Amino acid sequence: MSLVTRSRRDLVVLAATIGLAAILYPGALLRGELFFERDLQLEWYPRLAALGRCLGHGAWPLWDPSVGFGRPLLADPATEAAYPLSWPTLFVPAHLAYTLFALTHRP
Repeated sequence: MSLVTRSRRDLVVLAATIGLAAILYPGALLRGELFFERDLQLEWYPRLAALGRCLGHGAWPLWDPSVGFGRPLLADPATEAAYPLSWPTLFVPAHLAYTLFALTHRP
């Protein structure tokens, strides 16, 4: 199979996947709704916002001073600071980053 044919096939698969996700999850993809609301505002969003602030300022994501006396970022597995699929929060709004995170982790 040639490289051009393989690239076209990959683009078709990508487009079909995005189209299927838009059909199955229109609220999250098209209207900005969230998949799950309970812990997002209390746990997930503040941790990823702190991670985004640290990395946005060019600092290592070691510590979040914004909560109480502070809390670890890199040492806390719930922050997922070393997990590349947590990094879109640096480039897109948090609600969109969470939607991408949830869609890439669906079985």
